[in-house]
Amino acid sequence: MAETPRLTIGLPVHNGERFLEAAATAVLDQTYTDFELVICDDGSTDGTADICARLMARDRRVRLVLRSANSGAAGNFNAAFAQCRTELFKWAADDDLHDPTYLERCVAALDAEPRAALAHTRARSIAVDGSIMRPDWGERPELGSSDPVERFRAAMARPCNPIPLQMFAVMRTEILARTGLLVPIPDFDRALVAELALHGRFIEVPETLFAHQEHDKRMGHNLSGDSRSASRQLGGNHRFPHWRLLGRHLESVRRRPPGLPLRPLLAVVREWAIRQRDELSADTAGAGAGLPVVGPLLGRADDRRTMNRYRRQVDGFRATLADTVPTGESVVIIDDEELALTELDGRPCAPLAPMDSPEGSYPIRAADAVAAVEQRRRQGFTYLAIAWPAFWVLDYHRELAEHLDRHHRRLMADENVVVYRLEASP
Repeated sequence: MAETPRLTIGLPVHNGERFLEAAATAVLDQTYTDFELVICDDGSTDGTADICARLMARDRRVRLVLRSANSGAAGNFNAAFAQCRTELFKWAADDDLHDPTYLERCVAALDAEPRAALAHTRARSIAVDGSIMRPDWGERPELGSSDPVERFRAAMARPCNPIPLQMFAVMRTEILARTGLLVPIPDFDRALVAELALHGRFIEVPETLFAHQEHDKRMGHNLSGDSRSASRQLGGNHRFPHWRLLGRHLESVRRRPPGLPLRPLLAVVREWAIRQRDELSADTAGAGAGLPVVGPLLGRADDRRTMNRYRRQVDGFRATLADTVPTGESVVIIDDEELALTELDGRPCAPLAPMDSPEGSYPIRAADAVAAVEQRRRQGFTYLAIAWPAFWVLDYHRELAEHLDRHHRRLMADENVVVYRLEASP
């Protein structure tokens, strides 16, 4: 390694003893070696310190930064970047793995295209035991566009993956330094990626060299609850999280590079806000819930709005199926366990997975999902309906979506349901 390396890898950790050693070892075993690994320990109380001591004894490229208190994920990620004095920077999670050539391929991609902001590879999802849950996934191709407005719109679109891969890309330090970095709000990583999209195109190396590890302690799982507990984990104020996210997007537009048009970017933020109107409304109602006298009234009004919206969606789902599926035909339902239907106006219903599935009514692996569809078809089910709470399944399991479109007939799709006719001979 040169006296001043070319790349800094920042690894923020808090109580990461379960996966830290394997994650750091995968970084240190890279074929590209001109880097330092800075581990920022945010007040861990488990065996993290002992693991860091072993890593530093093994490799002089490892440096430990101790932070006295658990300030939250956003602050610790930013603290890791604050240690960077090199041309390139990359964050690494304490529970993900990198194949040995990850850094080599990404640095080469940036060297070949000096105007690109960052480079990352495609990914696979793995379970704790190492088994592959999802063999290959990547990001939207529009993020590689030369048009910053197109990139910004793609980055602001509904997420189709468990994490934005660009958060763990090899980035140009001077570009990352121009952004507002990470703020302690939900989707803090996607907000940063959206701002980065204004500064240069993203390169996706067409190799699967990054392993995203799924487990019950992963941050994404723990941010899906109420905004108060989520913001505590991120290290911020729990009030108005989605309004603060809107403000973060507007700040990104304000900091845009010189020459970028303002109005198209504001239009993209407006599109995002329209999609998030329920969350923004819930923020306002939740903030008032603690007020005396008025608070309970606001809470009940918000509960009524939520229930009425849910009833409208259920009614729309039922009406669409009644119009699309003949009486007496049987329907496979993918609904994220929201509706639990066994019959719908003379149409027998069943969840997708005929096997016992630890994740509920859908298989966790794409290949299993495809097999489950075909098993249900052989059992005599003639239609497949995907309800709105489970639309994410078609994005997450791209192989399932491609199988359905290739072998079965999509009859209709609206905001509440997508319906397929299961053909007799796929």
